[in-house]
Amino acid sequence: MRAHLRSVARSPAAAEIPFTLCTDPGEFLQLATAWSRCPELWIDTETADWQTSHPRLSLLQVRTPDDGLFVVDILAPGMRAVLETAFVPAVMANAAIRKWAHSASYERRFLGGERVQNLQCTLRLAKSIPYHRLPTRKLTLAALALHLYGSDVDKSHQADDWGVRPLSADQLAYAAGDPEWCRRVQQALDGLVVAFDPAHEDPKEIREQYMDVTGRLRERKARREDSRDAVRDHLLGGAGETLGGFRLHRRLVPVATIAELVRVASELDPGHTLDFVTAVPKPLTAGLDARDRGAVRVLCTVKAFRAFRGPRVPGSEARAIYPVPGRPEDEVDREYADIDDGRRRLDSEREELRARLKAWMEMTSLDEWQGFKIADPEERWSADMRALVDCLPAAAAREIAVPRSFVLAFGGGVVDRLQTTSRESAYVMWRQRITTGLDRQASQSRDWHEEADGPETA
Repeated sequence: MRAHLRSVARSPAAAEIPFTLCTDPGEFLQLATAWSRCPELWIDTETADWQTSHPRLSLLQVRTPDDGLFVVDILAPGMRAVLETAFVPAVMANAAIRKWAHSASYERRFLGGERVQNLQCTLRLAKSIPYHRLPTRKLTLAALALHLYGSDVDKSHQADDWGVRPLSADQLAYAAGDPEWCRRVQQALDGLVVAFDPAHEDPKEIREQYMDVTGRLRERKARREDSRDAVRDHLLGGAGETLGGFRLHRRLVPVATIAELVRVASELDPGHTLDFVTAVPKPLTAGLDARDRGAVRVLCTVKAFRAFRGPRVPGSEARAIYPVPGRPEDEVDREYADIDDGRRRLDSEREELRARLKAWMEMTSLDEWQGFKIADPEERWSADMRALVDCLPAAAAREIAVPRSFVLAFGGGVVDRLQTTSRESAYVMWRQRITTGLDRQASQSRDWHEEADGPETA
């Protein structure tokens, strides 16, 4: 069956592309054999019952280097057997074939699991590219297609019930689109990957760029902090909990002495069967002599690291007043988005410059050069607080915020058993407002697992 891939596009590259629908096991076997000889493939899947705990593979979509585009109906009779006995071992488990998928862990789950080899991920590739080279926070396939090609990829069938047969022509065209866009996005991303050879670097030029970028970043961070403070004060003044993409958070941090934490831990776990490990505060060990320090260190898990520090950039951080009351939410959002985008670009550019200069210093065996320094080795210690107090009684009186590890070890209600004081704080976080169902794929974002918009940290 011949059909055509259709997309709503502003780019000639997204014109109609023919694809082939395969529903016959014999044809699928022939395709798997042919694909096993390809050096590279781009793949995607659609699943039935995806919103349940037992999703089923419905379609397999494959793009080949010679412009072949195929949609394989895995729910057709006899097709799953070919998938398991031919496609997975000949293609997915074949390390000689480089296979690409977007958010590839999903395809791995349905196409061989641990047997899969040489499966590359365009989402991971996108996340590895610095923001100043790929200035978009959303890294879904559609968001990347829009950013890189200016093409609006139709995702209206994303939440369809893919277990229903027959599938419409529009559904099949939608399915065929993903591996095609995966290929285009991967090729565009490859062009954004830049490798630096420390043997050919000009350190003076890098330092000059670093100083310039750092100065501009400092100013941009100050503007960002000022604008967030203005929104926070506005919301705390009774304007509500949200404003545009901003949300007010109130945090109450419980604080207890280490002795109090140890007391409750000993009551709940007298046999020390649970781990209650947390970071050892540096002031506790700073004044110890070598013998006592060694005795404490033996109790700890030690992680060594060497920090890399750049020179301070002189200059003042200009403070500004950002009026919030009476302004449209969209206007406040746009202003903050512009400030934050500039901050992200400069921050990623500075980190790249730091990495380049550090590589050059390591190659030339320099620990210090014109304000840049690879610091002496430092250690981070963590220990079970019960063992720490036994070895270092002075630690008992120290107050610390109740560690997350303590709550994880003994349960959320354990804080109620402690005699605590509290530290209260209020801050705002900002997220670009969601406009489409596709954008709800939060894991396909640079912000995933990041507290990028929380309170500033050192």
